[in-house]
Amino acid sequence: MEVGTNIFLANGHNYQDERLRLYLPGNGALLTAVAMMCAGYGDSVDPLPGFPDDGTWEVKWEGLSKMW
Repeated sequence: MEVGTNIFLANGHNYQDERLRLYLPGNGALLTAVAMMCAGYGDSVDPLPGFPDDGTWEVKWEGLSKMW
């Protein structure tokens, strides 16, 4: 939707208004999704379950735990 709160600033934050310059839950959802793509979730057993297993991606990550 074309509304002010759907604007992403250059630093990646979601703009809210002059009083609240950044909004972090939107960023948290993206980071959670990427962490699940790397470390896995639920009963996933494949390494890097969110990325193609055809050699086209080189993914490096550390310190993440599977999300249950």
